[in-house]
Parts: sequence; C-alpha cells; structure tokens
Amino acid sequence: MIKLAESLKHWGDASFPAILKIEIMKIGVNHLPLQKAVSPGKFISEDAIDVMVLTVDDDKTTIKVNVGIMFSEVLWGYCCGEEEPMVNSAYCELSVLINKITADTIFEAVKKGQFEGVRLKLPQKTDIRGT
Repeated sequence: MIKLAESLKHWGDASFPAILKIEIMKIGVNHLPLQKAVSPGKFISEDAIDVMVLTVDDDKTTIKVNVGIMFSEVLWGYCCGEEEPMVNSAYCELSVLINKITADTIFEAVKKGQFEGVRLKLPQKTDIRGT
C-alpha cells in the first residue's frame, strides 16, 4: 500500500499541493494507474512525470484530490531498422484518496462521461521526411 505520509502531515497548510506533487512524482509511473490512458499498442515511458493538483476536498476520514499527470508514451517497433522509438506526450487525470489516520493512499483513474483515464494528446513531434 502506498502511503503519502508527508502530504498528510501538510494537510491544511499552503504547502500541501507542492508536497503532494513531490510525493506523487517520487512514486513513479509503475505504481500509478496510467495504463488506462495509454493509446493501444503503446507503453508508458519510465521518464519523469509532471503532476498538477486540480481539486482538493476532504471528509471526516479522507483527503480527496484530483490530479493531472503528464507523462510520455512509447511505441516500440513502429518502423524498420534501428530508429529510435516514437514518443508522445500523454495526460491522465487521477483521483487520489488519502486516509487521514494511516496515510494509506488509493489512486483511481477519473471517470469522465464514458471514459476511464481521460487522455488528451499534447503536441507531438512531426515527421517531416518526404514519402
């Protein structure tokens, strides 16, 4: 179970969003449910991610935060030879639920309409080679 103990310590402080962002970035892509936002046939790059705190709320037992995660997705083997893999920027919104007593944390893909793990393509590299 992931624990965001430092974020819990700073709950209610102005520093909470910054501490939460740092802790999520340290977790890494392998422990976040980003796969639901990746295009078919692509994989999540293990490069650094960026985190934006979108909304913050709480109830008696849980801190509830929606975050935007920007990461890279990779397509291996899309071409012949020894060319580099194609890398695209991707975006996913996650709900982060932090238990106020234990700091146990659950990450869930945010549902928007019929979507799970909202995906928004950011500008991609353009291949300008002639055909």
